[in-house]
Amino acid sequence: METVVIKNHNKRIPSKGFTLVETLVAISILLVAVVTPITLISQNITNANVAKDTLTASYLAQEGIELIRGMRDTHVLKGASAPDWLSIQPSSIGSLSDDNLVPCIYNSALGEAKKYCMVNGHSGPSAPQSYVACANPVDFDSCTYLPVVILNRGLLNEEREYGFNTGQTETPSIFKRAVSIDYNPNLTDTAGNPLRYALVESTVQWKTNTVPRSITYRTYLYNWAL
Repeated sequence: METVVIKNHNKRIPSKGFTLVETLVAISILLVAVVTPITLISQNITNANVAKDTLTASYLAQEGIELIRGMRDTHVLKGASAPDWLSIQPSSIGSLSDDNLVPCIYNSALGEAKKYCMVNGHSGPSAPQSYVACANPVDFDSCTYLPVVILNRGLLNEEREYGFNTGQTETPSIFKRAVSIDYNPNLTDTAGNPLRYALVESTVQWKTNTVPRSITYRTYLYNWAL
């Protein structure tokens, strides 16, 4: 007797692949594994840039205070009279006729608006230090950016100098620095003796990753020659 075998071609064979849900879950896990480290690295780079710029700004603000302190000492040692211990007026003391802090000084006791001036700490031996009023003396934003000179000292040894008139190729930096001196020459103590001191502020503003930032140092300077 002949046996006839009939095959069922419509029988479904179980699939060996992934379902759509399984595929989506796998992709999500992969994305988390890849994106998270990249995000952390980017965040760390941003934080490092913020820290670097903040440290530079801190040094520049401190330098602004030191430049004013140095000029105070120079004025006194050169024999400036009591009213001129901060602001050498033209022809007051010969060689110091150009080294005056007048653009930086205001008197808040008289209701005067705060003045901002730009100070130069790296002018070189052939050019004196300069204290130049901002384009609008009462508007910090009108001050110009500190020029920067990049000095290459060999492999991975780069130095940056900030200032004006260095005599080398300069490009604008991201930092603005201005100094203000609040000085009232008429202050006296209870006995009527003059109190020769001034409040000095050195402010640096900049942006890191488009975020505005600012740092200000304040100190009192005294006329120690009195």
